[in-house]
Order: sequence, then structure tokens, then C-alpha cells
Amino acid sequence: MIKDFIDYVTEKLSNYMWEEAKCVLIFSEGKLNRNIYYLLDKEYLRLDVKPKEYRFFTNYNRELYLNKLENINDRFNKLEVIIFPDGTYKEKYWWDDGKEKQDKLNSANVFYQWLNETMMNRIFDYEKEQGLLTPVLDDDGEFDYYESSWDKGEFEFKISQNKVIYNITLIKNNIYRISEMPLPDYIENALIEHHQITNQELTEEWKPWNTLLIKSPHNDIPYNDWKTYVTYTLDNSIT
Repeated sequence: MIKDFIDYVTEKLSNYMWEEAKCVLIFSEGKLNRNIYYLLDKEYLRLDVKPKEYRFFTNYNRELYLNKLENINDRFNKLEVIIFPDGTYKEKYWWDDGKEKQDKLNSANVFYQWLNETMMNRIFDYEKEQGLLTPVLDDDGEFDYYESSWDKGEFEFKISQNKVIYNITLIKNNIYRISEMPLPDYIENALIEHHQITNQELTEEWKPWNTLLIKSPHNDIPYNDWKTYVTYTLDNSIT
């Protein structure tokens, strides 16, 4: 695999006077940032190639990254390969703790968006399954769509002893009702994980909390105004 990649890079640089080439792969929660540079007159320049051309190399290392992710001794999230004109090379795999923390912070900062969207989808599916939605017909009397049973919502989640106590309030024409929808395990597990990460690993960036309230506009929450819709609080009465 590495030999094929070296051959690919040296072929792409065959018309250049180059001293060394460097390929950097950075993995971030399954995503991949990749670039190839070459050194010319003491300056690294980006090699203009299409990533799909060396997909064989990145795919191989993505699989390697995923396979080793759970092994704290072998895992890596960065890879650097330095290639020399004579075909020799050096490679380095390592784990960047700072990057891992930044990835977790980035995910935590947009968790509310995922939760709001997931709740909206699950409520629709649940109410459709329970026959709680009103079908709307087109001009020919054929089914067109389901009319939503709510136009605003309030989703409250309290974390207590690794369990989620929740309350789902749906609002239509200023009439409030409590939904009987059970909270799916995957949402509960995601909330517990979010609580653990922000209260244990991101204590410098997050204030302690055990209650999350989302005031859903039945649409995406605006990123520039998210604090209007999302509130994290610490309820001292919760053990």
C-alpha cells in the first residue's frame, strides 16, 4: 500500500525539482482532512491533485484508524508520511489529545441541534404510528401529507444517576399538551454521554449542568440565537 502511494506521489512530482513530499492525514470523528505538500526552495507547497486519485491510500488508513480506535495503545488520529526523491520514506502515526478534546467540544456545542432534529423526527414517527396525525388530501382526494399536531415544543431532560427523566410538551395554537411518547434508548444514551463528557472532560469549557431544556421552534434552531432556545441549568435537588 505504501509503495503504491510513493509511486503515485513521485510520478505526480516527476516534472518538479523537489526535496521531499509530505502527506498529512487528520481524522476527526470518522471525517478526514488530507493534503499532500512538496518542499521546494525551503517552502512547502500544496500539490494540486484530486483526493480521489489516492483514495486507495486514504481508505486503507481510514480502516486502520477505525480498527484501532478502541485500543488506547495503538490508536491514532494523525498520520504523516514524508517521501524522498530516491523512494525512501518516513511515516509517523500518533494520537493528538488536544485534537480529541477539540473534537468533543465541537460536537458538544452542536448537540442541541442534533437532539432537536431527532426529537422532531421521532415525534412525527410516533404520532403517525399511533394514528394521531390528520391526513391532508389533494384536490383529487388523494393523500398529500400529514398535518403536524404541534407548531412549538418544549423538551426537558433531567439527568439523574445515569438515567434521563424527561417531559415532552407540544403546543398547537397556544394549547399545551404532554406527549406520551417514550424516549428511545438511543436518545437517552446520547444525553447521558453528552452529560458525562461536558461535566467530566470539558469542565474548563462547560458549567456543571443536569437539566437541559430545548424550546423547539419545530424547525432548525438558529446557530446565532441558540441561547434563546436552549438552556443548560444545574438543579441541586436532583441527585
